[in-house]
Amino acid sequence: FEPGQEKLIDLLKLTDYPYDDVDELVYSVLEPLPVGFTYSLSGSLLTLTADPNAVKGTLTTMQLAVRDDLSEGRPGRIELRVVPSTRPLAQPAADSVITKRGESTPIDVLENDEATNPFPGEPLRVVDIRGIDGGSLPAGVTVTPSADNSTLTATISSTAQPGDVTLQYQVEDATGDADRRVWGSVTISIQDRPDPVDNLQPTAFADRSVSLRWNPAQFNNSPITGYRVVTTSGGSTIDTTVCTGTTCTLATPGNGPANAVRYTVFAVNAIGESDPVTLADPVWSDIVPAAPTGLSAEPLDQGLTVIWDEVPTPSGGSAVSGYVVTVGGVGVTSSCASATCSVNITDGSIANGVPVTFSVSARNGAYGPLASWNASSGQATPAGPPIATASPLASATGDTSISLDWSAAFNSNGRPITEYTAAAYTGAPPSCAPDGTITSNGATVIATGAATSTAFSGLNPNAEYQFVVIAFNGQGCTVGPSVVARTAPSVITALTVVGPSPNGAAFDFVVTGGSMGGTPITSDFTVIYRLSGGSVQGGESGPVSLGSALTANGTQYGQTISVEARACRTWDSTPVCQTTWSAPFLLGVPVDPRLLTDPTFTQLDPDDPRNDGTFAWLGLPVGDYEAISVACGTGPGGTFIPATDPGTCDVTANPAQTPFLTIRVTANGGQTYDITYNGFDYD
Repeated sequence: FEPGQEKLIDLLKLTDYPYDDVDELVYSVLEPLPVGFTYSLSGSLLTLTADPNAVKGTLTTMQLAVRDDLSEGRPGRIELRVVPSTRPLAQPAADSVITKRGESTPIDVLENDEATNPFPGEPLRVVDIRGIDGGSLPAGVTVTPSADNSTLTATISSTAQPGDVTLQYQVEDATGDADRRVWGSVTISIQDRPDPVDNLQPTAFADRSVSLRWNPAQFNNSPITGYRVVTTSGGSTIDTTVCTGTTCTLATPGNGPANAVRYTVFAVNAIGESDPVTLADPVWSDIVPAAPTGLSAEPLDQGLTVIWDEVPTPSGGSAVSGYVVTVGGVGVTSSCASATCSVNITDGSIANGVPVTFSVSARNGAYGPLASWNASSGQATPAGPPIATASPLASATGDTSISLDWSAAFNSNGRPITEYTAAAYTGAPPSCAPDGTITSNGATVIATGAATSTAFSGLNPNAEYQFVVIAFNGQGCTVGPSVVARTAPSVITALTVVGPSPNGAAFDFVVTGGSMGGTPITSDFTVIYRLSGGSVQGGESGPVSLGSALTANGTQYGQTISVEARACRTWDSTPVCQTTWSAPFLLGVPVDPRLLTDPTFTQLDPDDPRNDGTFAWLGLPVGDYEAISVACGTGPGGTFIPATDPGTCDVTANPAQTPFLTIRVTANGGQTYDITYNGFDYD
């Protein structure tokens, strides 16, 4: 028999009875009764039922008696053996229970297992539980079984972490057969209302709406079913919205700061609502003004003038209150009360001559941290008035003209220079207005356009002038530093000389004055000269000051010569000279009375104390002289006689006297020019 199994036995089939009268047979059960079985006997039909908890493998017997109407028969015996049940095993259904933190919940683990009980009407039993010891349970969770283990009581502290705790329980059916025991599970879901949301912040606004976002709340083992957002204004609730996710767009009562609201968010799950989280600051919706039109810019020195059309207030939005204008990263806030607006922006960080970006953006009361302002932008090049970097270069090109060059004298400062004006003056300098208008103040001015050089003519000779250059580039007018230049003296028209006069051993003409037209040559001037005579053209010499000799070339002595001259005047240690030679002026004959070779003097008797002796020479002075004569004696001069070449001359001199030889040249209409030789120098 299997536990709980019932069998019907017809005892007649087990009885040996030789008669046909079987209806007389009566059966009965004898003591002791079988263990673990129940029975019922009806006539010859015996019904045996093994107890559900009959232990498999056990063996018992049932004694039966039989009699007929006349006598007792011989008793019989039936052996009853318990074998393992073949009924399906119990299949415990998984149990689950939701328990909120801070509460206790009983769990009847067998309540949902009867459907699979192989022995209906016979209760299942819990014989073992796994996982209720302290080491297997999370902190703050305790599970207590009832006396029969069929009920577990889960107690959850308020500090326990939300989550699922799974236990196992072992179920035994009515057979009590350990081999038929099965395990079931129970899950304790520790849940709570959500934690508050985190990082609540506005993300955008539009016309009468604001969008929010937040980080998902900790759902505490109970899924978030939504978020309740409460809108308040002035402390009063004006709207409540249920949002399904962590982003939500919400209506506002109107646009602009006057309609600012606060938002409070509750996370919701099956347990309840989280604590509220409210935006720290009010927020509001609005409409951002359009980008400005009519944008342009004009250059300034290290900046720009930015120009735009007034931006109208957006329909339904707050009023335009101002503009943010930037140039090259430098920004200002500007207001505007006219149809056309402008602002000047300059800064030392803005370089002239380099294109920079400028922009204009209108502002109203839109929520600043989220506003994406519309802007218009462009590019322009800052520029300032030209910058003078050096003085011009002035060079006298004649006695009435001076050239001026300023190719390296200005920096355009961001905008090409379109007009240069050069000026020469001796009194007040010229000036210029920002628009380029020149006031000469009596100066001679020359407009050169973009050219960087010019020449001044018609100036006074021998005069000092100051020169400046004025540059204009449309951004302003700059007067550069001045430079001083002088014109040369005029061409010499008359020259005064004397001589020839002694000039070392020779006799040259000496310049003593003259004139340059109506201007006399005074000690303020020097003279550059060149001499010419006969077939000999002398080189340029000088400059020499008045009273200086016009020294002839050696081959010019003894020839009739003329002189050409140029006057110079020195200003601040720099001579300024006329470049044109004067007409030749006839001078006469310069004289060099020296013998071509030195004479010799021979004493008649070297042992005689007297100084008597003879001069001898070879080579008389060369030149077209009127006469050459000699004289010998005890002093310079004496009685002259015509000279011969070669020649000698005797001198009678006592011991105290010195012998002399004098050479005399006659030229320039009978003028005489002497040179004397001391005999002791040539003995």
